[in-house]
Amino acid sequence: MRLFCSVLAILGFSSFTQPLHASKQPIIINDSKWPPFFYGVTELKGLGKEVLHSCLDNMGIPHKFKFHPIKRMRVMMEKGLIDINIYSHKKSREKFLYYGQEPLFVSSYNPIVLKGSGIKINKISDFDKHRLGHQIGLRYSIEYHDYIKKRQKDRSLDEANSIESNLRKLLQKRIDVFVATKSSALLVAKEMGMQDKIEALDYAVQLSKYYVALSRKTSRVTNPKEFLKKVDSCIKNKKNNKEYCKITSKYSLPCSI
Repeated sequence: MRLFCSVLAILGFSSFTQPLHASKQPIIINDSKWPPFFYGVTELKGLGKEVLHSCLDNMGIPHKFKFHPIKRMRVMMEKGLIDINIYSHKKSREKFLYYGQEPLFVSSYNPIVLKGSGIKINKISDFDKHRLGHQIGLRYSIEYHDYIKKRQKDRSLDEANSIESNLRKLLQKRIDVFVATKSSALLVAKEMGMQDKIEALDYAVQLSKYYVALSRKTSRVTNPKEFLKKVDSCIKNKKNNKEYCKITSKYSLPCSI
């Protein structure tokens, strides 16, 4: 009996002390082009990238950020070719993801229009009478995603690869409205010198919390649940000691903790 208990104790201790990262290869993190949270391949980092980079450094975990287009990134996460991406929580994604519990950031998706357009959106059906733009690969609420599919089927949807393209289409009056992350659209408009020409409407298609998510097929993280617990703890600590708010202020974001 004593021998049995001793073996259990040793096994339990071994499990507890199992390293989080066993591979010589660094953990691969998707570096989305999603300002002001991620900037892809640029010198600017973004809120999400700064916080995550700092946390992994503190944990002593080697890591590398790499940009991948939205559709390819999803397939690579499913196969474990990318270890980490930032996702809102959807039950269907649990088939290929482990989710963290502490939000890395919160984002609101709003209709973007030209200033003075007079467009009013208070519900999904209000988009019916307008020329609607859409960024390929993005999914918002279930209701809005179903609406996008309907507009695709009706061939009444103007699709583009980026916020920049949709903003140009707005300016050229090729579309009347498109939905985007409010903070991203306003920031990109500012970078394009057209911040005084567009506005985000108050109606939110979706308000989402975004979490650090780990591929279930990762080969570089040996203890996924413990790994995410430590990342969650780091994010929470940064919020509690106001370091998080200092980072949000760099990107003109509200400190929503």
